[in-house]
Amino acid sequence: MIHYTSPVVSYNSLWVFDPQGGVAPQILGLTLGSTNSVRLAWQGETGRLYGVESTHDPVKGPWTRIALSTGSTVTATNALVESSCRIPPADTNRFFRILEAN
Repeated sequence: MIHYTSPVVSYNSLWVFDPQGGVAPQILGLTLGSTNSVRLAWQGETGRLYGVESTHDPVKGPWTRIALSTGSTVTATNALVESSCRIPPADTNRFFRILEAN
């Protein structure tokens, strides 16, 4: 999970259990692309479909699916997955998580 506060990015650790085995998605980096977009990079598994969710409060939620530059999901073509997403300029406090999509 990554917490984004303009212009500082802080990284937090999150342990994930994947009952299907394989690689649990792990965010490796987040960079500010412009005033209203971020670029996410995460460790994935080739052939898996991933989506990104975001929230202001990781405890209370709600977590909502956010649109990526590739649509609502992205299929991993190798172990490093990258995609951009738009965020409203007023959203200076955001948490992100990567999910395997069905």
